[in-house]
Amino acid sequence: MTSMILTEDIRKINKIDNSNVKLAKAGDKTAFSALIDCHRLALYRIAKGLLVSDFDAADAIQETIISAYTNIGNLKKDEFFKTWLIRILINECKKISRRSDKIVSLEKVSEQAVSDTYPSDDATLGFINMLDLNLKQVTILHYYEDFNVKEIATILNIFQGTVKSRLSRARKELSKLMGVKGDDKYEK
Repeated sequence: MTSMILTEDIRKINKIDNSNVKLAKAGDKTAFSALIDCHRLALYRIAKGLLVSDFDAADAIQETIISAYTNIGNLKKDEFFKTWLIRILINECKKISRRSDKIVSLEKVSEQAVSDTYPSDDATLGFINMLDLNLKQVTILHYYEDFNVKEIATILNIFQGTVKSRLSRARKELSKLMGVKGDDKYEK
């Protein structure tokens, strides 16, 4: 019963989103602001997950909003606004990441390495930040933003099989980094 109510709520939100997208495409600034406000938490979590620095994350979000506002007329299907917006954000995060070429200090790594068998969310994010950008992207989108494999493939413009293999490699890498011996299903 509750899942039916929840599904109806999601449909209502999607209708509001789609009507705001149409208005934003027509130049309505208030509708665009409402769309951004609706997705601001997801934007922040993804940016913060891909970029360690709060300043870099804020820059990526700002550039994403500017780019989305400028190019919203190019959005072909209104129902894919969120996917389109996140794709822009990921591209902005890639640009910033390439520019900054950050080096992780040994002190920071050793602090993260001395953690419990089951690391806290902050420690886990620290380990995720040590992953290659491709592995980090799918991990954040899947585990922190609850996107399924098909949605991630659409966002990143890659095959579903590639998403699955990157998730698998990310789990293996994280297990190594955390020093956790996992189930045999992840270790082959």
